Amino acid sequence: CRLCPIMLKFDSPLGTQLSQFYQWWTGELLSLVPVWVQKLFGGAAEYLVLSRDHHGVSLSHLQRTGATELVNLPLDESGGECRQLFLKDNPALSEAKTALRLTGGQGLRKQFKLPMAAEENLKQVVSFEMDRMTPFKSDQVYFSIVIVSRLKPTRQILVDLMLTPRAKLDALLEELATAGWRPDIVYLAGDAKPGAYNLLPDQFKPPQ
Repeated sequence: CRLCPIMLKFDSPLGTQLSQFYQWWTGELLSLVPVWVQKLFGGAAEYLVLSRDHHGVSLSHLQRTGATELVNLPLDESGGECRQLFLKDNPALSEAKTALRLTGGQGLRKQFKLPMAAEENLKQVVSFEMDRMTPFKSDQVYFSIVIVSRLKPTRQILVDLMLTPRAKLDALLEELATAGWRPDIVYLAGDAKPGAYNLLPDQFKPPQ
């Protein structure tokens, strides 16, 4: 059994630390559970990944063991029928979570430092500083922030900012929806796997 890597830090919000501990602990428990049981409770690290290209939508199957390129399907008037045929031939993938992977031209990633005090209201702080740190205003983008590390000597936090223009993502999600594709997660290319954050707008999220 591995030791918990998370120790109590008195200079970090307790809620943040509890969230990190919960994510670590559930990850440890999932590693002990058979994959078929993880799928039953929606915990298996398995995704059907969509990527928009000039041919249509490219599909790949992402598992713990790696990614497998599958097929490219159209997004024209035949897109819905092609999707149904694909899932009929691959019934196991119909149970996998669907993730939309944005390419470099569809999203932006930036890393920067902020005062440690900003962690308490991180999203509000980044939203206020958006036009200074990026070419966009906060109301023009969907964004997520992930804390990379805490720099105690300078009392700063190192954060990753992931964003995509609202107009661009809305149009892409609507185009996918016409063919029946409704992603559970939207993330940027370059990440090993989805799940650390989600750029999917609330209006496109499936009902819980």
